[in-house]
Amino acid sequence: MSLYRPGDGHEQREQRVTGKGQHGGRIDRWAIAGLAALAMLGACKDKSPEPRPVKQETRLAAGAARVDADYLASGGDGRDWPATGFNYAGQRFSPLDTIDARNVNRLGIAWYADLPDHMAQDATPVVVDGVIYVAAARSKVAAFDATNGKLLWDYDPRLASDFPALDPWRIANNGIALWKGKLFTTTLDGRLTALDAKTGIPLWSIQAAEPGQRVTSAPLAVKNLVIIGSGGGDTRGSIAAYDIVNGTLRWRFFTTPNPTGEADGAASDPMLAVATATWSKDGDWRISGGGGAVADAIAYDADLDQLYFGTGAGVPNDYARRSGGNGDNLFVSSIIAVKPETGEYLWHFQETPAAAHDFGATDPIILATLPVDGTPRKLLLHPSNNGYLVALAREDGALVSAVPLAKDVTWAKGYSAAGRPIAPDPAKPDLKPKKSQMPITPIVALPSLGWRDGAAASFDPSSALAYVAVQRPQPAPSPANDESAPPAPLYGKGGLIALSPLSGRIAWSSDRAMGGGVLSTAGGLVFQGARDGSFIAYGAADGNKLWQSRLRGQITGAPATFLSGDTQMVAVVTGAPAIVPDAERSAAGDDAADSMRSQGRRSRLVVFALNGKRQLPPLPEPAPVPNPALVPGEAQPRTRSD
Repeated sequence: MSLYRPGDGHEQREQRVTGKGQHGGRIDRWAIAGLAALAMLGACKDKSPEPRPVKQETRLAAGAARVDADYLASGGDGRDWPATGFNYAGQRFSPLDTIDARNVNRLGIAWYADLPDHMAQDATPVVVDGVIYVAAARSKVAAFDATNGKLLWDYDPRLASDFPALDPWRIANNGIALWKGKLFTTTLDGRLTALDAKTGIPLWSIQAAEPGQRVTSAPLAVKNLVIIGSGGGDTRGSIAAYDIVNGTLRWRFFTTPNPTGEADGAASDPMLAVATATWSKDGDWRISGGGGAVADAIAYDADLDQLYFGTGAGVPNDYARRSGGNGDNLFVSSIIAVKPETGEYLWHFQETPAAAHDFGATDPIILATLPVDGTPRKLLLHPSNNGYLVALAREDGALVSAVPLAKDVTWAKGYSAAGRPIAPDPAKPDLKPKKSQMPITPIVALPSLGWRDGAAASFDPSSALAYVAVQRPQPAPSPANDESAPPAPLYGKGGLIALSPLSGRIAWSSDRAMGGGVLSTAGGLVFQGARDGSFIAYGAADGNKLWQSRLRGQITGAPATFLSGDTQMVAVVTGAPAIVPDAERSAAGDDAADSMRSQGRRSRLVVFALNGKRQLPPLPEPAPVPNPALVPGEAQPRTRSD
């Protein structure tokens, strides 16, 4: 039975429709009865200014069929949120301004829908013509009516029940792509599938990834091609382009050299000799493939007709084992530019040579035009996992600037004019440790959630400010005397900073729990969720906290905003149970502490509007703690009721 449940407290009426793709994927569709209307959008009794009307553009085509290259280049007028990052530039900035600093305090839940798997949920909703598309955990996809939350269709690729045999944090999906009526989605086991965006019926499905690779990246539709990245585990990372009509492979680019030294018959072959020279002649990379996964950083430059992508850290992360402690290990931890139609290499910039300290370059990319010495320059902005925000010239990859995201970034003291990190100690110029490890003391600021490669940043072109989530990790307690125990996760404080991407001037910052992706709007607002379940709106200019809602589940993906009719709405997805460290529970409040309960946790799509009146269902009372079995000869244990 479906676990997509509208948040109205009424029973569902089930009407199941099934179809099959090439891999046996099935779709399930439910007609849902009893959905509440948006009565919460009635008149407000306070004296906040009335929302300003939003200009409507002429609609040339209905629904997802109108999403093409021109539409993705601009993102439209804000009525839709047609791509994961809003548009090709990936700025995650909306021109909508109905919800603003004067009335955001009236924001409330319009509706919500439960998602089927109570795991990490990393995707940003995509919205076109009143339909919200959500990529959920375990590679599932669902479409909802944006007005009332009615489930229109859902698609389940039917991953094996034990796949992957990992933790629930590594089973999320980063998003979907729309193109001329088709919806493209990927699966953890390496499939790429095209669905009819109107019905969810599979049109074609192929096995896209190489053996052993996983796919979590959001696809990108460009010039009648769909682009996806892959990697993970003991494999080589790669990016590939497929024909939108039938899924035929057009090109593939491997991010590390073939360990056998032979050509792959791939677009990366001309760079094989260059890359191989930066690796040792032996080492575990010849077994693992070297890493360099393409996880989530893929962007298309419609002005220059170039495709950019970021690569992950090396595998294994122990540099001595991986490559004998030698070489830069191209192209790990790099930004690479290729031609979108052929995959031909254009340039690269390696952010962290040899992926020192296990730093990758897979955080989402932003494209922007900013003045440099009085001249507008087309720049690629990348808040890197290594704690720097780098700005590259999009034409050739030259470093324009690299600014630290916090004062306590200590692994390097900047970048040279040649684009190399500068060692903090001139007597020890080699930044690549003999054994890679995450530096904990002194604390290093990372624009990352720790559980994934990075939370998406946002860029406001009107203020030229970038809004970046940062994390200051701290080691959690590990089991004592247990060398077989997995490494302890990194818990710690996080923050959101607003800064100039070129000068590094910080306009404001906000310390909080480790945060998720960011959305900024023309209404002067910045929205961000966090792992403690809080969802906050800040003033874009000064960082003042203007509004907050607690949603119980962790928020790692970025929100989206759109119009339903003439009503601006904000949508966000919550996932695994919120994490509130013991020391912060009292400060976070009882509601946050309650979210730690094992009962009643739900992954959800939550949609807000001005004057929304809905409430999330109450959490059930904790189950009673049973008495442990009595052991003969031992005293009877006391319970809390004794």
